[in-house]
Amino acid sequence: MIPLVVLPSVWLTIMLRFSSRTPDDYKAFCSFMELRTNESTDDIDIFTLLEKLAAKTDSRELKERIVKEIYENKEQYNSIDEYDNKIQTAFDLVLDEKDEEQRKQVLSMQSELAHKKRKRMRL
Repeated sequence: MIPLVVLPSVWLTIMLRFSSRTPDDYKAFCSFMELRTNESTDDIDIFTLLEKLAAKTDSRELKERIVKEIYENKEQYNSIDEYDNKIQTAFDLVLDEKDEEQRKQVLSMQSELAHKKRKRMRL
């Protein structure tokens, strides 16, 4: 059975057994334990993105939708170098989607109003 968790002392024992000693084994071991294997490969710097986005709009809903759009379609936005261009592209796309939603709501309300008018005329 392979253990899921290995104690740091076991790692140190394994390292000392199969590799040569260093002038400061404890320091070398601490450096080894601090290695990160799951580093993010995002090309998008979230702090810069949020800073530029804060200058663009005050609407929390728009900010959330733009960040969601950028992170859901990272491949498309990683090809754009400037954060201003990334934000502008996502901003335009989100506004187009919002306009489409509002247009559908207006059409729905107009059809509902027309239906009510026809219903009144029958009475």
